[in-house]
Amino acid sequence: MAQEKYLMSDSELQQLASKVGISTDRLVGVGNRLITSIETGSKSQEKHQKSIVALTVVIALSTVIYTLLTIWSTSIQQQELELKLDNDSKKTTETTVKSNT
Repeated sequence: MAQEKYLMSDSELQQLASKVGISTDRLVGVGNRLITSIETGSKSQEKHQKSIVALTVVIALSTVIYTLLTIWSTSIQQQELELKLDNDSKKTTETTVKSNT
């Protein structure tokens, strides 16, 4: 008789199977929502990474352009300085020649 306590009737087994089925369906639903959430997060992360790569490229290009402009500007300033020194030198030479004559 002690073993009869642990035996279940067909209706009790069906109820238990039904509860297990419902619980399994809920668990699958939670799993599906979790997968959807992860997919959405990965899509957002992918967009974020693309934005960061694009910004990095823009910053690198801006740095190259800034460097080229600085080199060009420095070159022009150097040329202007050399012209000014040449002109000053010629004026000094002319002034010296005129004062000696």
